[in-house]
Amino acid sequence: MPIPPNPPHATVEQHADVIENVLDHSVVLMRTGGFQKLLVKWQGRSETDCAWITEAEVIESFADYPALTGFLSAM
Repeated sequence: MPIPPNPPHATVEQHADVIENVLDHSVVLMRTGGFQKLLVKWQGRSETDCAWITEAEVIESFADYPALTGFLSAM
């Protein structure tokens, strides 16, 4: 019996709806630099559907949300 593939990770494309709240943020440091990631709660979804997305994904997919861009610039 073949082993089923791993389930896909949550991506912005799968949850391309409204971010209700940013629950947490984290800075990931690497030798070549770093990046920020945000734990977001999607509007109308349960807490189990919360996902970590990168700041770049937020800017790319949710640029029309001024509250988010203000939040990111304040960090």
